Amino acid sequence: MDRATDRATDRATVEIRRATPSDAPGIAVLHAASIRGLAAEHYTPAQIAAWSDGKEPARYEGALASGEVMFVAVSSDGGIVGFGAYAGDEVRAVYVEPRCARCRIGSRLLEAIEAHARAHGRTALHLQASLNAVPFYAARGYDEGDRGRHPIRHGEVLECVHMTKTMHASTEPVP
Repeated sequence: MDRATDRATDRATVEIRRATPSDAPGIAVLHAASIRGLAAEHYTPAQIAAWSDGKEPARYEGALASGEVMFVAVSSDGGIVGFGAYAGDEVRAVYVEPRCARCRIGSRLLEAIEAHARAHGRTALHLQASLNAVPFYAARGYDEGDRGRHPIRHGEVLECVHMTKTMHASTEPVP
């Protein structure tokens, strides 16, 4: 079994924690790899290239500095195998290493986002889901809304689906 598969199958040793600026290089690599590995069935090669292009650490450092809340999933060997982010009432990202798909890492990241949002007074979250992610969010209580078009780099546009979820107040500690 290779190292990535070891990480994917050893879910118990994956820690979900708040991201720090030092995580930015690993997040950048993971983000691009996740797009290339998990979205190809729904988007063209040109769209995938444009979407995965430009994932530089400074982008994530800036997001953290501006108050975006970001979580990472870290394997026992210290590698980042997933990340999730939100700002205000918008979920901005939930991405996992392709070999970790369907290992509950994305679910755990989304649960951390939702718990943090509830603890900070949010009663609903919304997002723009890529077509490949719609079933993931729908299975976790997000309702589909209108389809939209999200412009990305190099003049490409991604079709996406607006999704929302109403949440109940939380008494759980903030992650």
